Amino acid sequence: MQSLRCLATGVFTLTLASALLFFSVFSMADTKIEPTIVSKTYLVGVEDLEYYPLYTSHEKYPDKGLLITLIKEFARQNSLDFEFIALPIGRFSAWFESDNIDFRLPDNPHWHSDDAGLIFSKSILSLRTATVVLDSRKDWKLNQFTRIGTLHGFVPSPHWQARINNGALEIKSDSSMMMLVRMLYSDTVEGLDLDISVVKHYADKLGQDTEKLALAKKVKSPRLGYSMSTKHYPEVLTALNQFVDGRRDLIEELQKKYQLDGSY
Repeated sequence: MQSLRCLATGVFTLTLASALLFFSVFSMADTKIEPTIVSKTYLVGVEDLEYYPLYTSHEKYPDKGLLITLIKEFARQNSLDFEFIALPIGRFSAWFESDNIDFRLPDNPHWHSDDAGLIFSKSILSLRTATVVLDSRKDWKLNQFTRIGTLHGFVPSPHWQARINNGALEIKSDSSMMMLVRMLYSDTVEGLDLDISVVKHYADKLGQDTEKLALAKKVKSPRLGYSMSTKHYPEVLTALNQFVDGRRDLIEELQKKYQLDGSY
C-alpha cells in the first residue's frame, strides 16, 4: 500500500509540474513584449523650405508649424530627445545615408521609387491635395490646365501625370512659396498643386486678396497622408502610432489652430 501511495503521489507531482510548465509557456507566448526605445538624441530630417502653417524650417516661425509642433509634443510625452535638422529637399532620397539622420519628416511611401528598407508610421495628418486657383478658374476641368505650379522637389499629384507625360501640361516649380503665389495671381500659372491653407497664408503676407482663391472643383482632390519614416527605429514609430491613435483630440485642436482641417 505504501509503495502504491508513493507511486500515485509521484504521478500527481509530475502531472502538476507538466501543467504548470504548459501554462507558463502558454502565458509567455501570449504576452507581447514591447521593444525598448533607445535613450539618445534622435536626428529628425525636415525639408528645408517654407510651407507654413504645415511645417517650415525658417527661423521667423518659432513654432515651425503643425507637424513639428505635434512631433515635439509626442517626444515630450514619451521623454524622447529630438533634434530637427533642415536638409535640402533635392537630396531627399539620400538623407539617411549622407546626413546620418534617424527619421525623416514628413514622408509618404508614394514619394519613393527605390528607397528600400524604409519603415513608415501611420498617417500623422491627412490633408487633401487640391488644385488652388483664382476664383475665375474654379470650374475648370483637368484637361483645361496647361501650367501648374508647385514647390521645387514636390511630386505632382498623380492625376496630372498623364498630361505631363504627353506634354499637355507644364509643371513650373520654385523653392519660394511667395514666388509661386505671385505666379498664380499674375496668371503665370493657372493653378497651384499645393495646400490651400498654405497658399492663403503666403497670399495674405503678400497683401493679396485671399477671397479670390478657390479650389478647382472638377479636379480630383485625393487625400495625402503625412508620416514619419525611419530605417532603424521602428519601436519609436510604434510609440508614435499609439500617440496618434490616443491624441486625436490634440490633432484636431491643432488643425483648427493652424487652419489645416483638410475637410474641403
